[in-house]
Amino acid sequence: MKRIRRNPRVICYVGRKDGPAISGTAKIITDRSEVARVYRKYWKAHPVRMVIVIGLIIWVEMLLNQRVVVQVQPDDPNPLAGLTDPDI
Repeated sequence: MKRIRRNPRVICYVGRKDGPAISGTAKIITDRSEVARVYRKYWKAHPVRMVIVIGLIIWVEMLLNQRVVVQVQPDDPNPLAGLTDPDI
């Protein structure tokens, strides 16, 4: 978060460290309802992982305002256009 606050320009790698790079502008979201909305979506997509591994820890940290979400707005409107890698 310190780096993003200093300079919101970021590069995200999709899928893995050597995956496609997407440059954009990051925004830190601290609003508790927005953070909860994001994690509810993650729960729906990965319920077993959340229950077994990190679900309770995340919810406690969210209640204590110790969790944030980083939203990245890509520079390119369709940054993954033309990619055919099945791992992504």
